[in-house]
Amino acid sequence: MTHPASVFLVEDNDSDVQLITYAFQQADIPVRITRFAHGKEFLAYLSEGDSLAASCVLLDISMPFMSGHEVLEAVRKHDRFQFVPIVVFTSSDNHIDIKKAYEQGANAYVKKPNEFDDLCAVVKSIVDFWLKSNFRF
Repeated sequence: MTHPASVFLVEDNDSDVQLITYAFQQADIPVRITRFAHGKEFLAYLSEGDSLAASCVLLDISMPFMSGHEVLEAVRKHDRFQFVPIVVFTSSDNHIDIKKAYEQGANAYVKKPNEFDDLCAVVKSIVDFWLKSNFRF
């Protein structure tokens, strides 16, 4: 890949953003991360005519203003982002959240690990599949 992959990180927790960003730095691929602090900010960005498409979206479920579920549902209705891979990356392992996310069009549902080494391993697997191996159009 000659240019960095673009990842949209929709995450309200600043500590999680720092850890996730550092974990991406540990992965062996250049990644440009654009962070959105909540779903309304992300959806406002998507509504701009010149917004860039992402290689992958990492979406938290528990956020202020609107839940990740509401964001996921709105994004899947947006023509430009209908097929962008969305990985729900959250601390919830509630089976209702998981089922609902897949029903709303999530491509994957991944629970955030509690340990940093595990977080690095999970981020590496996300990079390996969604940014290196997965074919996109």
